[in-house]
Amino acid sequence: MKRPPSLTESQKNRFGVLRQQLFDACIQGDTDSSKTIMFDLKNLLLPTGHHTKYYEVLLYHCELLIFKKDYRSADKFLTAIIRNTDSNTRLFQESSILLSIAKLHLSELNAAEEHLRAALLSKAITNIDRRRQFIKRISERFEEESLLASLGSKAFNFNADDIINEVQQNCMANTSDEQLFENIGKSIPAHSIEFMQRIHTMAKNQLTHNERYMLPPAPGAQDFICLGKRIFSGISRRIWAKICLDDSTVKKILDAAHNPYTISTIILTEIVNLEIGHMITLISASIITYIIRKRIDVYCKNLKPDSIMSQRYTR
Repeated sequence: MKRPPSLTESQKNRFGVLRQQLFDACIQGDTDSSKTIMFDLKNLLLPTGHHTKYYEVLLYHCELLIFKKDYRSADKFLTAIIRNTDSNTRLFQESSILLSIAKLHLSELNAAEEHLRAALLSKAITNIDRRRQFIKRISERFEEESLLASLGSKAFNFNADDIINEVQQNCMANTSDEQLFENIGKSIPAHSIEFMQRIHTMAKNQLTHNERYMLPPAPGAQDFICLGKRIFSGISRRIWAKICLDDSTVKKILDAAHNPYTISTIILTEIVNLEIGHMITLISASIITYIIRKRIDVYCKNLKPDSIMSQRYTR
């Protein structure tokens, strides 16, 4: 394939600025800005033949769309990337993983399996140690996503005061981190655990016989702490930007708040805004307690979520 002409210095500078703006918008969860920036990047990169560069930044926009539950738009973009990308590249592999996650949330399990298989069969990673780390990370991410997908998104009523009172009781009792995760895990319904294990088996079936030992077993129905950590990680991945970025309105309110009740209420609002079914009321107190106990600044520093693309290894 003929290589596209190099970008001019002016175009390189423009690309660098737009790419950083896109990353910032995606971290902030700002879909409107992300769409506008992607339009500018498209007009810069596609006329000059730099399709790969365009697809690479488009992946970040697609992951944001998944977080915002715009699975159909993500599906459309990711399908186009996969159609135009070599199967043995990280770009193809990352696109396939994201599309599989989108299909999972759309309850299109056959399609999710198909794209997960494509990602795992890709020869983009050949080093054994990197391959093992890749399989472990992807399996944990799919455990998170399958648990969240199984919880539904029906509207529900809840009593905020009851949840915040539970937070206060947890703090007064000095409930340990492990106990908080265990409390979350014990609240997960059996059908959600069964669905997660089904997705885990689906992933395992895509691996070669020799690679299956690289895939850690899925948490069982009694692995409450591990299950709790998976749910916490999935929710934290979605609320981190709102409560951690300095220019976030929520973060500014949190910084000015000194009353634990106010802080709890703000975090609870962000969790409920995810619309992850009524079970959220059973686990919110433990999540809020964990964040408050770690302190907001420590939580934000230590638990910044990574994206699928951040798992790409530097060569």
